[in-house]
Amino acid sequence: MKTKHIKSRFLLLILVCLGMLCLTACQGRTLADSYWSSAKKEKDLAEYIEKNWAALDVEGLRGEADSAETLGQQFKAITLLCGAEHGANIEPDESEDGSRAREFLAKVLTEENFWEAFEEAFYPYDCFTFLFEAAGQMDREVLMKLLKEVPADAKYADEFRDAVDTWIEDNPVSLTDMGDELISMGYFDDWSEQDWTQTYLYSYVEADPVKAATIEEALAYVSCLRESVLPAMEGKFGADAFKGTADITGAECYATQLAVVAGEELSLKAQTAEGVPENIETEGKKVIAFYRNPASAEWEGSPAPLRILGDFMLNLPAESYPASLDEADYYLVLTPSYEYGSFYSDRTTGEDTGIQEVWSSTSIDLYEAGTGNYLRHLGNIMEEASSSIVSHYGEEALEYPVLTSSDILYYIYSNVNSPEAYVSLVDQTGGRTEFEREEAVILGSWEVTYHSSQISKSFESGLSKYEASEGCQLVRASFTIKNVGLQKESFMSYSLPGTRVNIQVGIADAGFENYFEPAEIWAYSASLNNTSLEPGETEDGELIFEVPDSLIESPDGLYIVLLNGYQMVAYPLGD
Repeated sequence: MKTKHIKSRFLLLILVCLGMLCLTACQGRTLADSYWSSAKKEKDLAEYIEKNWAALDVEGLRGEADSAETLGQQFKAITLLCGAEHGANIEPDESEDGSRAREFLAKVLTEENFWEAFEEAFYPYDCFTFLFEAAGQMDREVLMKLLKEVPADAKYADEFRDAVDTWIEDNPVSLTDMGDELISMGYFDDWSEQDWTQTYLYSYVEADPVKAATIEEALAYVSCLRESVLPAMEGKFGADAFKGTADITGAECYATQLAVVAGEELSLKAQTAEGVPENIETEGKKVIAFYRNPASAEWEGSPAPLRILGDFMLNLPAESYPASLDEADYYLVLTPSYEYGSFYSDRTTGEDTGIQEVWSSTSIDLYEAGTGNYLRHLGNIMEEASSSIVSHYGEEALEYPVLTSSDILYYIYSNVNSPEAYVSLVDQTGGRTEFEREEAVILGSWEVTYHSSQISKSFESGLSKYEASEGCQLVRASFTIKNVGLQKESFMSYSLPGTRVNIQVGIADAGFENYFEPAEIWAYSASLNNTSLEPGETEDGELIFEVPDSLIESPDGLYIVLLNGYQMVAYPLGD
């Protein structure tokens, strides 16, 4: 009996000890621990948060995020909070999670047991991505220590490094602060040319991949590329990786499509004729080129409100390049005025893709830096969307104009006091569409003057006779054409395979329901088709059109139509 009693007391003692251990364990278990254990049973952390956010004790989590006993518990609480916004797309009622994430990651500098906090990280390891995405901008010393000192044998090491890599790619402006160190440690050794282009210059997926908080930061980023990064990358991949041929000079220049978003407003004064200088001094002056889009809220998916034009800045000569706002003398500002253009068709089926291009008459203006005083309107560039269709665009997407090439902008800026030098580069119609006979109009590289026309069934020239088809008549329209461009051009009034067409001439009715290109009468000596002229040269001649009798007699009349891109000019055919 005594032995049995002793055994009973011993068993009771064991049960009491186990109970105390359980109680101690429960007392050390936090909300974050509990939620974390439950989340492990889900497919991923974002899915768990999305399903359970309404039931979670968010205030309790915030308390643990700020004052949990261990770094591991703090990590779990902060990551659950960050995952709401950056994984599950839940809008929290507080915006302190980013600062919590930054402060936690900065503890790598001070806490010896920092890396132990991640021992319970779990598949699919999206917890690290949420933490870094919420952190946003980070101190260089912190990021370098995170990158270099993650324990190689930790079960979470690869996923942690992946999250760091993603952060670096998602924060290209950080290159300004830590680029040299990343390069020296060999971080970019296995990067391809495409990796560099898509991360630090432009993206096929995102219209504005490089975003800076201020204009000063955007300039610093361009300076970093200009002074160190791009020269190093050219040495590795060759100059052709980032450069192309200038449209005007034919010289080699950067053609990266870089446009750095600056997340602040540009202070500019209203345009006025008062106080505008007669002559603008550009020699030895420094200039910043901006693309300012005041309609970004009205046009879905359009460029950011303010961007610095990267290629223009990269190609500036050293004496014209400002490394900071204080060094700038001028702002060259492009301001678009968007309008809907045509829809793209599928190249195979010809069906409407739902992708609509956008056109813009983009104003180019010069302002005094610092004061924002208006100095001069340099002209309007007629911009069109790119001819390439990007597969990621969905139905009913809009394709916005490509950036005006940097060499064209620099040529216009360099000739600010001689607008006649760049008449072919900017719109000369003044918004007009209809012109009178004998009134010259400039479209693209050509100044065209329509004089008169003759309508007949047939006509003779020399030994040749030209006759219209049955039910049609021939319209002989006489013109004077002048090459006002910067290079030799061929006047092609209709498109032929393999030819470059910068102007089209035709006859159309008032509703533009019927349009007729010139007839192919190559033996006719007076024909202007395929006339090649050097800059400044002039030629008189004719274009021949075959038009149905029913339209010749139309009471609405016919028009000589000049087309340059989406610009159209119309002359009444008759008196």
